[in-house]
Amino acid sequence: ISGVVAAKPPHFMTAEEKAKIENLANSVTELGNSKRYLDGFVLSGTRQAFSLLRKQLDELKANYEIVSSGVQDFKNYLDSLKTTAEEAYKMIYIYFYRVKEIEKVLADIGIQEFSDSYKEKIDAVYDVLNYLHDKLQSKPIDVDEVSNKIDQLKNIANAMFEEIDNEARCCELAETAMVKLNSYRNEQDAAQTIAQCEIAFFKGDFENVYKQASTAVNSKLRQQQ
Repeated sequence: ISGVVAAKPPHFMTAEEKAKIENLANSVTELGNSKRYLDGFVLSGTRQAFSLLRKQLDELKANYEIVSSGVQDFKNYLDSLKTTAEEAYKMIYIYFYRVKEIEKVLADIGIQEFSDSYKEKIDAVYDVLNYLHDKLQSKPIDVDEVSNKIDQLKNIANAMFEEIDNEARCCELAETAMVKLNSYRNEQDAAQTIAQCEIAFFKGDFENVYKQASTAVNSKLRQQQ
């Protein structure tokens, strides 16, 4: 146990964590001392009082429970470090692939001004991904810092992904509505609405285009009834 502190573990350890390991090492030493004392007590050639033997057994049991609990806590701690590091590795690849998908969505929409509006957010996600990658490649790994960065990545990226996906759906709806409205392009009011929608569409205002074009189409359909 004490060798863990002296060696260079793969994960960064705070002063508090090192102190816990040192305490555990001391408890292991005390357990060994209690065991050796009890062995000498039992194997002694002279008769020993039962009350002293009982006292040594109780002490050995208490030291064993302290060590057993400490070892389990240390194992849980190491497992949590391993889980966090493994999650971080997975997150890098998952989010990198997701960003590439989102960039393709923006490319398919094909409006540079709209794509540029997300450049800063996309760059921020790449910055966090690169930061995580670098941190996981260096030893020891500061797991707490990595965990905080994972939370930051989720907060930045997930909101952006959801927003762009929603915009892409609105874009499809807007295009469909404009195609329907285009069938009335020879009518003056429809032509004016189409011109307004086209301007708004190329500014990335897809939701407004959808509403405006759909309203115009529904109006024309009611007129035909």
